[in-house]
Amino acid sequence: AVATGGATATAVSWQPSGVLEAGVYSVDLSLEDNVGNLTEYAWSFVVEEEVALSHPPRIAPNPFADDVDVMLFLGQEAEVQVRVYDATQRLVATVPSVSLLPGRQRISLADAFAPFGRGIYLVQIIVEAGDSQRVSKVLKAAKAR
Repeated sequence: AVATGGATATAVSWQPSGVLEAGVYSVDLSLEDNVGNLTEYAWSFVVEEEVALSHPPRIAPNPFADDVDVMLFLGQEAEVQVRVYDATQRLVATVPSVSLLPGRQRISLADAFAPFGRGIYLVQIIVEAGDSQRVSKVLKAAKAR
């Protein structure tokens, strides 16, 4: 990468010319003083991709009676959709897709579960961020009444 930088008697600076893409980068530095003493350093660093879902989602409370939420921690802005399946893996409810900001988020599932009785349900959480990042997680939820 083309870089800009400079040096003084006590410091060396380096600035990449643009945003570094995700990946592993290596830096090799050789410094020589005015009497010929040479010092060399080498190190690597990682630039990680932003992740849509930075922590596993959870359902709380679980088991639940009436009010139940999906809790998420998003690493970036994302569209989130929730689908509910019964024990036979039949789609029984879909929560409308919602655009959420990064950070801790909560999606209520109370309306989605209102028509259903006791039982075990599968909750699919679909998180879409950026141009191509899609994450899907399936959690089990138990309705107690």
